[in-house]
Amino acid sequence: MNSCVAWLFYSRYKLLNMSVQKRNYKQGYMLSSGGLSEEVKDGFSVVLWLKWRESFKELTVGGTRMIQSEAVKGCRLIIVCGYQMGYDVPGGQEYLDRTKTHLEIVTQESGRESVYLADIKHKTN
Repeated sequence: MNSCVAWLFYSRYKLLNMSVQKRNYKQGYMLSSGGLSEEVKDGFSVVLWLKWRESFKELTVGGTRMIQSEAVKGCRLIIVCGYQMGYDVPGGQEYLDRTKTHLEIVTQESGRESVYLADIKHKTN
C-alpha cells in the first residue's frame, strides 16, 4: 500500500494528465498483470482514474489501521490533484466541501485555532 501511495504522490499530476488526454504508456511499461494494470494496456482515462479512487475508498473501511490510513492518503491525493489542476473530477468538489465542514467543526470543538486533516475522521465517499 505504501508503494501505491508513493507512486501516486510522485506521479499524480502526470497520471491525471494522461487520464484526461487518454494517453498510453509504452507497451510493457507496466510490469504486473491483472487488476488495474491490465486496463492500462488500453490507455489511461478519467474512468480509470476514478476506479483508482474507488479502490482506495474501499480500502478505507477495511483492513488494518495502517492500510486504512494509507488508503485515505491515496484517495485525498487523487481528489486534491484534480482540484489543483483545475479539472472537474466527479465527486471531488463534494469531498472538498465536506472536508472543509469537518475541519471547521473539529476546530470549533477543539478550541484550537487550527487543526490538521489527521484530526478529522470522515468517509471519503
